Amino acid sequence: MKPLAAAATAALLITALAGCVGSDTVTPGTSSSSRTPKASAPATPSATPGATDATETTPGAAPDPAQLKCLTVDQSAIDVIAQGLLSGVTVNSAAAHLATDDSGVFYVTLDLVGPGAESGQAVATFATNDDPSVPGGEGITIAVGEAAHQFSDWPRGDESDFQLTADSPGVAESVACLGL
Repeated sequence: MKPLAAAATAALLITALAGCVGSDTVTPGTSSSSRTPKASAPATPSATPGATDATETTPGAAPDPAQLKCLTVDQSAIDVIAQGLLSGVTVNSAAAHLATDDSGVFYVTLDLVGPGAESGQAVATFATNDDPSVPGGEGITIAVGEAAHQFSDWPRGDESDFQLTADSPGVAESVACLGL
């Protein structure tokens, strides 16, 4: 992605996701552009419950889970994402990380099991605007990356206004937090 396009995408994501919270008016399988988010204050890493000590990661380097602000995913966040999983696909384990670009986006990575999904092989990441370590969030959920697209009917991040992909800042860290 060209630097100017990357900056525009980041600005759109910051505006759209960081200021959203509350229930989502759209169910899995619908376009993210038809969602009606509700306003709230943006998330801040220092106020994130369930986070561990962290240091910055070097761009391009494989993230070290011991050096990240990995989040413990509350069961309610898993349940929200599971609503959009394909029939028979369940969650084996979950971890999350706040985006590394100050956008306020949380990436939740799940180890999925079920038809066509073997543990450790179907690692799916989803973006949300709700802190997944706090019970009760029901904000925007977007599928990020091939496994999330394959095993869910949540809107695709790469086809949404947010242009979220497996290369988005924070996705690799979320996957590393899962520890597979």
